[in-house]
Amino acid sequence: MAKRSRKAKVTDAERAEIEADRIAAHKQAVEVLDAELPPMGVEVVVLEPTPEGVAELHNIIAEAVGESQTEEEEPKEPNSIVKDKFKVKYAENAAAIGDKRKQVKRSNWDRLSQQLATFCLSEKGAIDIGAFKDVLDANGVDHSRWTNKNRGWEGRFRMTGRVALQKVVANNGRLVTPGGTVLEAPEDFIAKYKTK
Repeated sequence: MAKRSRKAKVTDAERAEIEADRIAAHKQAVEVLDAELPPMGVEVVVLEPTPEGVAELHNIIAEAVGESQTEEEEPKEPNSIVKDKFKVKYAENAAAIGDKRKQVKRSNWDRLSQQLATFCLSEKGAIDIGAFKDVLDANGVDHSRWTNKNRGWEGRFRMTGRVALQKVVANNGRLVTPGGTVLEAPEDFIAKYKTK
């Protein structure tokens, strides 16, 4: 069996050098923006939190620092696998209920999402993967094959686990908590997600 190579640990000195480089780059960016941006008193543009609004904001910033995108350049690939139409839908749902928390804006915030948030999210909205695995285990969802630990794996694990769990909950008509409490699934949830 071949040995796997492990990443070398970053020393405190290396970490301090990385942080110093990050701070220096930030200061340089601020200086460039200060030099390029017009003086105070200019018109303020309010953009909608839509994909088009975000793209327009990126163009305004690029123009301000003299790096407007030419037609020859390819647009950068987004880091997220979530399509913009869903991000907009989630943001609209959050706005409709008047909740501005991150965890509400990144899901459809149905009954299952709310229950998972109760069991698995910290005060700051970060997922506790161990608690999420406990919920999956309590409901018989096999997550052993989801072993990819590349960048962004927690988000993919959360989304894949959610989809698998919603099918199990809809088919069984209930959600089992890690403590063994059984929560009945709403009829509309069952009708929407039950396997045909």
